[in-house]
Amino acid sequence: MKVLKSKKQKNNVYLEIEITNEEFDSSCEKAFKKVVKDAKVPGFRQGKVTRSIFEKHYGKEMIIQEGIQIAVNQGYFEAIQELDLPVIDYPKDINIDEYKPNAPIKFTCNVEIKPEVKLGKYKGIKIKVETKKVNEDDFNTQLDQFKENIAKYEPSTDEIGKDDIIRIDINSEINGTPVSDWNRENTGLKVGIGLYGDDFDTAIMGLKTDQEKSFSVTYPEDYKTETVANQTVQFFIKINEVRKKVLPELTDEMVSSVSEHNSVQALKDSIQESLEKDLESQNEGLIQNELIKTIISNAKFELPEVMVNNDVEQQVNYMKQTLQNAKIPMDKYLQMMGKSEDEYRSELAEQAKQKIEMELIIDEIVKKENPDVSEEEMIQEIRKMDPKIDSDDAAKEKIQTLNQSALTQHVQKAKVLNLIKDEAKVTKI
Repeated sequence: MKVLKSKKQKNNVYLEIEITNEEFDSSCEKAFKKVVKDAKVPGFRQGKVTRSIFEKHYGKEMIIQEGIQIAVNQGYFEAIQELDLPVIDYPKDINIDEYKPNAPIKFTCNVEIKPEVKLGKYKGIKIKVETKKVNEDDFNTQLDQFKENIAKYEPSTDEIGKDDIIRIDINSEINGTPVSDWNRENTGLKVGIGLYGDDFDTAIMGLKTDQEKSFSVTYPEDYKTETVANQTVQFFIKINEVRKKVLPELTDEMVSSVSEHNSVQALKDSIQESLEKDLESQNEGLIQNELIKTIISNAKFELPEVMVNNDVEQQVNYMKQTLQNAKIPMDKYLQMMGKSEDEYRSELAEQAKQKIEMELIIDEIVKKENPDVSEEEMIQEIRKMDPKIDSDDAAKEKIQTLNQSALTQHVQKAKVLNLIKDEAKVTKI
């Protein structure tokens, strides 16, 4: 294989490649072994004829055409390896010269490659970031959630409201025929979760213990329970009991009995510490994102559209497969999300653009800085990635099973991000 011409223009490389006679002969031999499997020649078992017999019966054209495809594919891959091209898509505009016996095979193609990134300033960057702080509402929300988790439901004579737990007799029918799956005696029900639909919950709100009511609910065609979908159900119900949630009054004794904390103050201190830790992590992410945005704006490169498109297709196909496993049609998922497919793809494209730009920038900085990676750093990274690995020896064993180059690059990227953050001048506002 010879690369006769290689011409680069932005992110596109034009290639002109020649396959030697010897390489083409080898490709034709591979082609024969492929096509002969289906050959049926009288007097021979299927796939067991010699090449000369095959050519007499079928002619040489089939082998030549298959051989050209094999030679072109192999020649293309050898060329991009020889030129060390960071290809990002399949070759396009493939043009193969007309075949001439005993002459080299020549072809041309265009291939898109990763863009060249010209870094701007990435050390000592000055940025202002509006960071988040723990506020009273956040704290109270967490404290209320603790109370919710240990709350009790007490009998009540008040009217039924959302989130109450009730005991109820349910009789239901469609045109006089009982809906057997929905007929219950003294069954438990949490109001507001829509077990029998939102309209059912609305109809029973305001009732009290021992009260009865009859009403009808019409269910949509796509309702989750097939037996009542697109039907009007007549309900006859009786409320046997109403229980309302009672939030506890926090005391040291109560807190120590239901949690690992020995006092109300210890619980509050723990909530404050947890919120601050969570916000610290969020703020670190905000700072990193702002730094990366600034570095991207300082750099010069042209992002190929195909990189974004390929990423979007990959994400869409992954989502379709996930939904298929859950037996949810893609159009139904989009309807629940309140988005059209174009809107969904547009969002994915924006996310893909940001992700790919960040990867290109970080890869280029890694190439420039080329940070050393010690065994200890690799061990630390493995233990951070998998907390179940509880010793350095176990981490070393795990490292031996992994792609060493990929792990090294992963650690190098982490070190580069730390370098950028350590040398940045960040003003928190």
